Amino acid sequence: MSSAFQASLEGGLSRITQGQPLEVAYGSQITLRNILGKPLPCWLHSHRNTYPIRYENGRGSSHQQQVTCYPFKDVNNWWIIKDPGRQHLVASNPPRPVRHGNIVQLVHGITTRYLNTKL
Repeated sequence: MSSAFQASLEGGLSRITQGQPLEVAYGSQITLRNILGKPLPCWLHSHRNTYPIRYENGRGSSHQQQVTCYPFKDVNNWWIIKDPGRQHLVASNPPRPVRHGNIVQLVHGITTRYLNTKL
């Protein structure tokens, strides 16, 4: 079932997407899906778990939040599109659409931690 159809149903997904703009805008709640995944497509996913500060073999770690590709729909797949120049995470009224070439930050919807990336 498409996301648009699921959002039209009462409860479930519609609670999360209620009041969201139809096009991707700053403050939008989104999921990102890799459709080329093997053996299954999967969604960008995170949760409260972090990598350890130090592994058993003594090697250090980033201690950052774990981010994976998860093959099932889950509340931990939700991300918020944030404008790096603003503090708030909510969609403005009217919404400010994200355009090709805009820089965005992804904030994990459950933990509100930023996705750490390298260019």
